[in-house]
Amino acid sequence: MPESRKSRYRKRLEALRGEQHARGWRSHWMELADYILPRRALFSLEHANRGGKLEQQILDSTASRAAEILASGMMSGLTSPARPWFRLGSPDPELNQFGAVKQWLHDVQVEMERVFATSNLYNVLPSVYESGGVFGTACAFAWDDIEEDVARTGPNLDSVLRFEEAPIGSYYLATSSRGYVDTIYRELRMTARQLVQKFGLGAVSVQVKNLYERGDGEAPVDVVHVIEPNELERGAFARNKPFASCWYESGGGGDAMLRESGFDEFPGLVPRWYVSGNDVYGRSRGMQALPDVKHLQVQQRRKLEATELMTRPPRVGSKDVTGEVALIPAGVTVTDALDARTAMAVPFVPQINLDHVRLDIAEVQQRIRQGFFEDLFLMLTMIGDREVTATEIAERKEEKLLMLGPVLERLEDELLDPLIDRAFAVLMRRGRFLPGSALEPPAELSGAVLRVEYVSILAQAQRAVGTSAMDRQATAFTAIAPVRPDVLDKWNVDTWIDEYTERLGLPPKLLHTPDEVAEIRDARVRREQMAAMAEQAPDIAGAAKDLSEAELPGGTSALTRALETVGAA
Repeated sequence: MPESRKSRYRKRLEALRGEQHARGWRSHWMELADYILPRRALFSLEHANRGGKLEQQILDSTASRAAEILASGMMSGLTSPARPWFRLGSPDPELNQFGAVKQWLHDVQVEMERVFATSNLYNVLPSVYESGGVFGTACAFAWDDIEEDVARTGPNLDSVLRFEEAPIGSYYLATSSRGYVDTIYRELRMTARQLVQKFGLGAVSVQVKNLYERGDGEAPVDVVHVIEPNELERGAFARNKPFASCWYESGGGGDAMLRESGFDEFPGLVPRWYVSGNDVYGRSRGMQALPDVKHLQVQQRRKLEATELMTRPPRVGSKDVTGEVALIPAGVTVTDALDARTAMAVPFVPQINLDHVRLDIAEVQQRIRQGFFEDLFLMLTMIGDREVTATEIAERKEEKLLMLGPVLERLEDELLDPLIDRAFAVLMRRGRFLPGSALEPPAELSGAVLRVEYVSILAQAQRAVGTSAMDRQATAFTAIAPVRPDVLDKWNVDTWIDEYTERLGLPPKLLHTPDEVAEIRDARVRREQMAAMAEQAPDIAGAAKDLSEAELPGGTSALTRALETVGAA
């Protein structure tokens, strides 16, 4: 009897949970959750939707606040909803200069920005950045709001995308031969009512159906969602889509599936902070800071103990004390001893210098903040009231951004590129950019592949790092030019301006096109020629008068003879 798909999924899920895949990572993630982000992890479905205290290991929240600042800084610097952070274009620079092409690319960008703004993307991204910075791996999903929820009634056709983040520990990953994440096995807990809403009453198991029909719709049910490449042996159940999407109940339901469908694009957004070799999961700033974070908790505990020893020192009591010992101000302790001073005594008064402890704590806190780039995102705040120059600020920013550069490259590759591709493809399937639609692409773009350029604050700052060298070059050339004017012959100013504008991420419309520049320069040359001719006109008129008055032999003027010579020539 052939093995069912559900059975194969269960076997692969166990393999992905195993020692060779996620088990070693989970112990590391658990420590990070305990000491930094306890609310961003889910290692057991038994803990889902529970509001108990999870911060038992945290006495000093420096790392938690630093992680929050990191997420806020990445959000505002990389994908701020308040300003454009991406721009569409063609790989052909000349094609981008066509008016119809430029306008269409702008309109498509505006439409995609509207889709992102009306979705919950900007609620999910901060959690993605925070989880990535602490755990090294984050996972979110970009669902087609109609395709993935077909059971709902009266869908809002204007709703395009819906985003959902999965907490670390609730999913397992696998990568392709090229190192990209292409498989997600996710475990989650839903209620019986939610299952019926999502998949329909006919798709759920008998147990879930009974729960729902007898009014126990809030009873929890564990399910698994599989997203993986639609390999040939899987058959055509995913409608021949490149990626299969299968839901099944973890416990009941036999071999039946809740839903079998597929995706044209991989819906997972799985950015990893750092990746070492062939590792499936990423490493993070949180992992690097974890020793300091644990050390800080011990230091704070010892400081509290020292403070307690000094404010509430240990005491030695006489057997004559008949009641409780009152250690509060104005408290009364009842004793039968003749000398009350001997009934309760302090054996020693601890003499502890907490200044050294505080300095050590401050040093560790500073290392943690630096590890999460807090000094970059709060640079101006941390400078304080002292006077600083713009050059100093620029140099500090350049130094910090150089450290952040590799992370930004990976986030663009594993988070933003898939996000843009997924959104564009979903809009295409909705008919937004097809021929005959309001945003019909121009003929010049037929068959062209679009290019995405990121113009966020951090992306621009990364490119602007190179402008400091260009500034020094311009300063040197302009300083030498008064002494050696021919040095400007070596300087390709047009290319310099184009490159400078590109590095700053400024809109291309701020510069004239090459044709416009040629026309402006031709007009300038004509004006200069006309001005020179106007300036020379009095001299030419005077010379003509002199020639007309000069008489040659035979009674002919010199001017007449000159005109006859020119005509004969």
